Amino acid sequence: MRALDYVWPAPQKISAPGKKLCRINRVISASGKVPLNFAEGLAELGIKSSRKGLQVKFKNSRSVRSPEGYNLSISETCITVKASGEKGFFYAAETLLQIFGYSLPGGKLPCIKIEDAPVHKVRAFMVDLGRSSFSLKYLKRIIRIMASLKMNALHLHLYDDQLFGIRLKGLPLGRENPSALTLADLKDLIKYAGKFYVEIIPEIEAWGHVGSIVYHYPELKGGPGMYGSTSFLICGKTLALIEEIASQIISVMPDSGALHFGLDEANWYLSKETAMEGMEPAGLVGAYYEILKKLNKKYRKKIKMWAWADHGGRPLPDELKEKIVIEPWNYWIRNREKILKELKSYGGKDKPEFMMAGGISGEQFRGAYQATRLWSLQGMRYPNVMGIDIAFWGTNDIPSSMLSIFASFGFCWNPQPEDLPESADYETLDQLIGRKMMVWQLTFKAGRQDLLFKDMGPVVYNGFFLTGKRHGKPVAKTADLNRLGYYIEE
Repeated sequence: MRALDYVWPAPQKISAPGKKLCRINRVISASGKVPLNFAEGLAELGIKSSRKGLQVKFKNSRSVRSPEGYNLSISETCITVKASGEKGFFYAAETLLQIFGYSLPGGKLPCIKIEDAPVHKVRAFMVDLGRSSFSLKYLKRIIRIMASLKMNALHLHLYDDQLFGIRLKGLPLGRENPSALTLADLKDLIKYAGKFYVEIIPEIEAWGHVGSIVYHYPELKGGPGMYGSTSFLICGKTLALIEEIASQIISVMPDSGALHFGLDEANWYLSKETAMEGMEPAGLVGAYYEILKKLNKKYRKKIKMWAWADHGGRPLPDELKEKIVIEPWNYWIRNREKILKELKSYGGKDKPEFMMAGGISGEQFRGAYQATRLWSLQGMRYPNVMGIDIAFWGTNDIPSSMLSIFASFGFCWNPQPEDLPESADYETLDQLIGRKMMVWQLTFKAGRQDLLFKDMGPVVYNGFFLTGKRHGKPVAKTADLNRLGYYIEE
């Protein structure tokens, strides 16, 4: 049998002893450590529970070492799922539900054995609230899609030059943006995501990409950043404002997690304050680390600091190189050699943990996933790789890029499916993966195109409406000032 005929992401190991089939008649009898998502998924598929139905047994097993791994066996008379923890049972249920969904039309299940676990510990998807609009309802649908495809972290890029995507207490930030989330929304989302074993990783820009902040605090504008974005003036008031933003975000976060500080694509504008004498980029990173350390103590939490690697890498104080997670990024397979160079630079047995960032840039309108697959596949060689982050920049139009997102999510779990060629033209891969995606969308409500469009609302790109009654209009005044990603000089 072909694994891709039944499940995505493809399992690490799958075998079919013989060509036997198991009849499925929409009646299941589940026992043992039955995860909630399995019961809900059966109801969605129209499968009823009865003692006389096909036996599905969920059993604890220490032999499954990965906390997210599982073993699955389908015989003519019984289905057995083994895992060592809740996450393993959760992902096993998602696999089994897909197999049910793909098999129901024919009424028969393949008799197979699966041994599965993720290649990467952290499998993240980043959405851009700093350039587009994401309602709480839409974000919850994205979480359900992620869980269905075994992703476990949602990275929220909360603001950028164009939009400030969250409203905070006692600050003017985001008030001009009608689509901005509230702090209560973020707290609700974190709680909701936890039910699906999805961690929320907020990102606050703390050096560049801050046009939506200097709109309210013009005295904090240092000057243009890379690609015309806006950079902070490095001064005491800037540090104090970032501390207040970080404090409010951390106040609603779990006891442990990660806060991304951005710190990319900025130029250096240092104030003449005595307190800033001698400050340089590595020192700025250190100053933010001390702020995070202070806030962790205040809220009794253990939040780690993440930051983008940026074009020339990310300079860090020597004493913090083991404490800050750096995230090199590249979204284009044409930069294959650069990706391999980054992996070699950051990867290694005695080097700090780091994240890899693939994904879809704001300028890849058809979507792309080959660079993501390269990161994921080659990253397997390095023991200090934490995982991979699928960056979705510039827009909220997930439905139009669903094929690339669907493919990328699968490669985060398993970058080398047996039934998929390692390299091929886009048309061949699109056809193979797209065929699987369409069956998934036809089977499960989370990925339905019409519901995705409904929850998304108008398409927004770089702060401007592309559809709807306000077509061509900015979502907020801050977007108008950054029409092309450039903060207009007065």
